[in-house]
Parts: sequence; structure tokens; C-alpha cells
Amino acid sequence: LYTTILYWSVYMQSVYLIKHAKTRANKEGRLCGKTESELFENEYEIRNTLMSKIMALNDPAVISSPRQRAYITAKSLGYEVLTEEGLSEFDFGDFEGMTHGEIMTEYPDLFRQMYADTENFRYPGGEDKKTFFSRVSETYEKIRERCRNNDEIVVVSHAGVIQALISYILTGADSLYWNFVINNCTVIKIYYCEGTPVIE
Repeated sequence: LYTTILYWSVYMQSVYLIKHAKTRANKEGRLCGKTESELFENEYEIRNTLMSKIMALNDPAVISSPRQRAYITAKSLGYEVLTEEGLSEFDFGDFEGMTHGEIMTEYPDLFRQMYADTENFRYPGGEDKKTFFSRVSETYEKIRERCRNNDEIVVVSHAGVIQALISYILTGADSLYWNFVINNCTVIKIYYCEGTPVIE
């Protein structure tokens, strides 16, 4: 009994990392960072998918990437949604809207560089991994500070953002960035027990 009382007396904050619902760009395998791409499902369908995984929320702070695919996904939960530019997907620059096959055909040298040096490759007119990771991790810390009194935080964004955040939360670095596959409407719950992050 003492152990149970002690456990519940420890403050725990939950953070839900959610990837937006499926878009046309996802279906066609196109790079889609700062550009927009239409969703296949309506808000009602998206909400049903998400709530089947989350089960219940208790008046959370909901923060979304400003891209419409993320914002509409966040809005489907039925709470006020604040947007944060720092949660935007990787900026693919001149490669926005292209498939890997199209890049390989039109920019063969850059395509080889892209895979030969994933750590340092900067998309023409866009970002490199280090710049992206710094942006996302700094944004996450800003959100946690702003929402420090909320028991639940919902962050709705993109695959690359969630990959970066999991790596950052677990290691403080980007070393695990490539270790995760994040599908549409993925929900990852992280709770902080006295400041220590645990993935549920």
C-alpha cells in the first residue's frame, strides 16, 4: 500500500507524439516538407483512428506544425490547437514534391551525395540534418517549458520531426534518428516521471 501511495504521489507529465494522417504525397512517395499535400480522410475518420490508440485525453495542450496536414489532424481531437513553426517537417528545398526516382534521374550526382553522406548533406535550398535537429529539439524544449503545468501535451507533426524527437528525448543527440519508422497516425506516448522520460 505504501508503495502504491508513493507511486501516485510522483508527478508525471505525458507527451503524445503524433504523425499526421495520410496524404497524397505519402501515397505517391514524394518529399513533402514545407509544401502542402491534401489528406485522404476527414476529421471524423482521423479522430476515430487516433482515439482508438490514445483512448482518452484530459484537456491537453495541443501543439501542431503549421502545415495543414498536421493542423487538421490535431484539430480532429476537438481541442484548441496552437501552431509552432519549429515543428515543421524537414525542408527539402528544391527537391520538394519529388520522388526519389525523379531526383535520381534529374540530379544523379546530388542523389549519390544524399545517400553517401546523410549526416552532412544539405538539400539544395533546404536544410541539413544538423540544422533540422537543432530546430526541432529547441522547439520541443520551448513547448515543454511553456506547458510545464499541463499534465498532457499533444504534439502533432511529421515523421522526420518525431524521429528527431525520440532520438533527442532518449539520448540528447541525433544518433538514433534513422532507427525509427513513423507511419501516418502513429501515436507515441512518453511520460516524464520526476523529469525522467519513459516511452510507453
